[in-house]
Amino acid sequence: MLNAMKYFKSLLYWSDLKGFFSENMKSLLETLVFRMEKPTRDDEEVFEGEAQGFIENVFNNAGGNTRKNTVHDLAKTLSKTFQNEVVPVLQNLVQTYVQNFQNGQADPVTEITIINILIDMGVSKFTPRSIFIW
Repeated sequence: MLNAMKYFKSLLYWSDLKGFFSENMKSLLETLVFRMEKPTRDDEEVFEGEAQGFIENVFNNAGGNTRKNTVHDLAKTLSKTFQNEVVPVLQNLVQTYVQNFQNGQADPVTEITIINILIDMGVSKFTPRSIFIW
């Protein structure tokens, strides 16, 4: 899985595939980044069972060869390479979440996932801060 994600990331730089990525950015972000960024059921169980150990594990594995770190790297590369396509998708994601929150349909897992994605993509100096304006 990790090697496939790394290979996919390398394809982002191929000029022959730019049209494909541009046209399919929403699906790519939803399928690859958003779903992979969401905490798994195992993550939730470990956190509920031993929060301190879970947090220590996250920091100990930061920068390592994990699924989460690979997705973080992919998210950063997408935001750098396809800024014009990524920003509207993220704005829509945040707007949808805000509407759900205002309607009493907030989901903490979705909130955590959105925050993580915004952090991943927002730390890039190439990403405009407009993604945070809704």
